[in-house]
Amino acid sequence: MKFAQPPLPVIDPNCARDVGLRLFAARQARQLSVRDVGNHLKASDRQVIGLERGDCTPFYNSKFFANAADSYAKLLDLEVKPSTMLFAADSDVRVAVSDATHAVENQMRFAAAVGEPMAAAHILRDRNWRKRLAFAALVVAVMVGGPLTLSSLGDAGTTEPVSPHQPAIAPMQIQDAAAMVVTDAATGVPSGDVVLTFNAPCWVKVVPVHGASPEKTYAAGESVQLQLANLQTLVVGNVGAVEMKAAHGNINLQSFAGSGNNVVRISGAQIAQLDSDRGR
Repeated sequence: MKFAQPPLPVIDPNCARDVGLRLFAARQARQLSVRDVGNHLKASDRQVIGLERGDCTPFYNSKFFANAADSYAKLLDLEVKPSTMLFAADSDVRVAVSDATHAVENQMRFAAAVGEPMAAAHILRDRNWRKRLAFAALVVAVMVGGPLTLSSLGDAGTTEPVSPHQPAIAPMQIQDAAAMVVTDAATGVPSGDVVLTFNAPCWVKVVPVHGASPEKTYAAGESVQLQLANLQTLVVGNVGAVEMKAAHGNINLQSFAGSGNNVVRISGAQIAQLDSDRGR
């Protein structure tokens, strides 16, 4: 003949959470790790965390959870027995447990705000926790009011925008790299330079010795001045509409182009010819 087993008591989740917060606060005050507690209780890390969160799932049943909570409280020298609270059905008992837990939570927040270690173990033993709570609330209110007052003063030292970092080396000017400088129609050309004047839209590609390779389409009436020393290759389209002038005079670009070719490409030794009479 089998006797029916009495149903296991059901743990109140709110009470379990309140008890867990008290265990967590006391462990933090003693500077113990989850593993330290697990070694003493012969429990896994998951079970220790379950006790602190009010989570029964890591345990076989509610009784195992309650017994482990009692052992945890005893390890921390708490003057409470969690098993007497976890199954409490009386609303007055629940309110008492919840009130005490909220006091611990508020004290923990206050300790974090002032940067001091949490003395939660002493808080739990203190029967005058309501006075402590009122004092903590007053101090926190004063602390919160301080920064707000300071920020309203508009301290220029803290609100002034930070100026962007200035580069140590000035950006390289375009004429230093490939020297494409658009000018008016030149009346005199410095030695070592050439000036191209466009009588119709023309496409120009400049390949400098150092730097980028700018490409540009120029409109009729525009001109561009190039430094031959920085020039590696020059490509000009619609060459029949381009006039080139050097220090020694005009240069016939058609002499650099093939028969019937409307695009001229000048590079290498031909660049040096542009600055001499041979370029005419």
